[in-house]
Amino acid sequence: MIKGLAAATAGLLAVAMPAGSPARAQAAIAAADVLRAGEAGSLVHGASRFVFPAALGGIPRRKITFFATDNVAAQYTLRGGGNGDAWFDLFIYPASLPVDEEARSVEASLVQSLKAVSVVAPVPIPAAARDGKSGWFQGRLNERSMTSGYILVQRGKWFIKLRASIPAEARDDAIARFSRAVEAIAWDWCGEVLQSRSSGVRSFAVVE
Repeated sequence: MIKGLAAATAGLLAVAMPAGSPARAQAAIAAADVLRAGEAGSLVHGASRFVFPAALGGIPRRKITFFATDNVAAQYTLRGGGNGDAWFDLFIYPASLPVDEEARSVEASLVQSLKAVSVVAPVPIPAAARDGKSGWFQGRLNERSMTSGYILVQRGKWFIKLRASIPAEARDDAIARFSRAVEAIAWDWCGEVLQSRSSGVRSFAVVE
């Protein structure tokens, strides 16, 4: 299992701790306890059984970040997020707040980090996520014009969140790709493992 995980995550792992710290090294060593290799290159989060597909809507998974053993994110980009590339982050983490409060926290963070203002959503919320929250914002990141949006749902004791970060130069293509990524996530999870679609493995979660 560890061998399979190592192959699936080679070059992808990141830990939200200072570089060189003992805690960071310990977290990296414990990666095999947090994730396991799944089918078709997917990674399965042990605590929630949430599945991070190898790709979302044809966009490959490039990086895994551990904020805690029960708080993990996968980043999907075409070119690693550089050279005007957009990136999409898919999170699984505990639902420690009501979804309305969590959404306000997410939006406050986006407004602060991007000096952003709210804008009309360029893509609709999928029907299966309409019980959740979504918002889109326009601002600047490192002197670059940036559009960022999110979709957040609560499923059992977990939050599932997809966040888009889209530079102005990539906007039209990235919005189309984001729409496909949204469709690749099983927002309608209802306690059973969902079947994969013909276009690839869908993201899903199983909560005990």
